[in-house]
Amino acid sequence: MPSRDDVAMAPVIHAGIRRAAVGLVPLMALLACSPSTTQPDAEEGDARDPGAEEDASEDRSDSRDGFEAEVADDGAEGSDTPDDGPSCDGTIWPTWAELRPVGDGCEEVLKDAAPGICTLIAFLLVADDGYVGFVPGEGYDDIEIDVLNIACGTYTQPESADSCTMGALAMQYPWFGYTCDWRAEEAPDPPPGPGSWVYAVRLYNIETGERRQFHHVRFDPLAETAGHMRTIEIDWPWIATEDCRNGPGLCGIVLINAETGEERIVSELFNGKDEAVEIHGNYVVFDRLTTGFGWNPCIYDIRTGIAESILMDAIDQWGTQVDGDWVVWIDQRNDPEGTAYSPRSPDLYGWQISSRTEHPMAVATGAQMQHFLKEGWLLWSDYRNDPTDPSGSWGSTNSDVYARRMPDGPEVQITTFPDTREWVIGLSGEWVYVYRETADRCRTAADSPPAQLLRCPLPR
Repeated sequence: MPSRDDVAMAPVIHAGIRRAAVGLVPLMALLACSPSTTQPDAEEGDARDPGAEEDASEDRSDSRDGFEAEVADDGAEGSDTPDDGPSCDGTIWPTWAELRPVGDGCEEVLKDAAPGICTLIAFLLVADDGYVGFVPGEGYDDIEIDVLNIACGTYTQPESADSCTMGALAMQYPWFGYTCDWRAEEAPDPPPGPGSWVYAVRLYNIETGERRQFHHVRFDPLAETAGHMRTIEIDWPWIATEDCRNGPGLCGIVLINAETGEERIVSELFNGKDEAVEIHGNYVVFDRLTTGFGWNPCIYDIRTGIAESILMDAIDQWGTQVDGDWVVWIDQRNDPEGTAYSPRSPDLYGWQISSRTEHPMAVATGAQMQHFLKEGWLLWSDYRNDPTDPSGSWGSTNSDVYARRMPDGPEVQITTFPDTREWVIGLSGEWVYVYRETADRCRTAADSPPAQLLRCPLPR
């Protein structure tokens, strides 16, 4: 069975049905997302350290576990540095598209190496502030992780081939984050403890080349692959990630302070799974699978150390994201036949943190899913215009990117390309970063058109 993360990024959908009463959270929900046994003192205001962003380059050798700071050397010369922009030194990526216009006001940033060659993989793409981080797939086996300067087409390599198995990517400029898994006998400086695999969170500073390492632990490889820690998110100085060292089905969420090295347990290893973590400001959100229920959204307050369920329902609600005062997730309530693993015509629902009330965010014919919540905008893939299968299943052939200003701005359609599927992988300033592919890419047609990474203008 494919992982839930893979399915959520694929062209599939789901729906939901009933949910717990809005407002007061049931006692059972509070128990399901129980807080850490060690709680920080509650305090007023933001949980961040006021000086956390003042010096990002001070020595932190105690938290790097041998992953020493160093300046990246691209080993090649490129164009001169622009007067008012980042350095363009380095090697030009072979399929950089030089921001070629492709319609709808969009520009092509990257594309597959050739028809039928799956170089770009949607869930291994992140973009922020003029850079894109990605793990090239088929066609570039000698490259593991790259960070591309979108304007210049030059790239650096935070991680080279065969050094580790990458599980997830995140970016908040100037920091690029990713997870690494090794077999214990192949890991550099393996930590003590049980488990035949080693896991770590790594950071790479795009501006300076500085590298840091955190959460260097062993874990038990009970799943088919080593990628237990499939998600990582950055909201400086915090890093949020999954920890499944005790095996699949016993997953918790860990919060790491990149300035101090502090680690905090957001959710204990309960009788289900906690996955797909997101973080913004004082809040961490994640999906929880609890025995007797479906996937449901949870929220954790960094200031108080309290975690709770937003919903407890047998119908799947997943893909939880947070921005400011709002939480948004994918919801199967309007088509209970769909699930997180096999979604069918799901919609998007939201929850306002301050009022503790729920609101529909994108409810229409077909599927509304693969959403992205950032900077006061909600963007999503919408299948309502698919002439063959608007449910968002594997048979769907067309989706468009829609957007709305939170919480109640009008819906705006951003892309109108026929016969391709698009979803958002990043938002920065005036640009939305969109992944675009055809339905038969790399599955049924060796000559299917290459996938593309586009940047499209955000409606204002």
